[in-house]
Amino acid sequence: MIFEQQEAPATYPHLTSEGMDELTGWGAISGMVADKDGIVWAVNDSFYLFQPAIFKIDTNQTPAKIVDAIRVVRQDGNPAQQIDMEGITLDGKGGFYVASEGRTGRVIPHAIYHVSADGVIKNRKGEIGLLPRTDGD
Repeated sequence: MIFEQQEAPATYPHLTSEGMDELTGWGAISGMVADKDGIVWAVNDSFYLFQPAIFKIDTNQTPAKIVDAIRVVRQDGNPAQQIDMEGITLDGKGGFYVASEGRTGRVIPHAIYHVSADGVIKNRKGEIGLLPRTDGD
């Protein structure tokens, strides 16, 4: 159940990054996937320009806690610009597949990227381009 009417005050937050070694801002979570032992991996939306990240969330704590932020970068180490992460799944080898919502009007492709455990988008072989929609952007 997501909501329940009750007389008690609301309990916030449901997710925090408090206690991380490095101050980590987060928000606009747009995709999540469950892993073993109560770990959830999440991606942030392109609202945070030039800061694409994969968050490791420990749901065994209350509130759930972001315990790591993996910055998504290109092969050259620069932030992966012009990707709009909307989905994530595990690759079964410690890495991820991340779905990116493109904008064909700005020549930004819809794509699926293969991302290593340390956040590096694998070479172009790890990028799967998707055909644009035929009904607009």
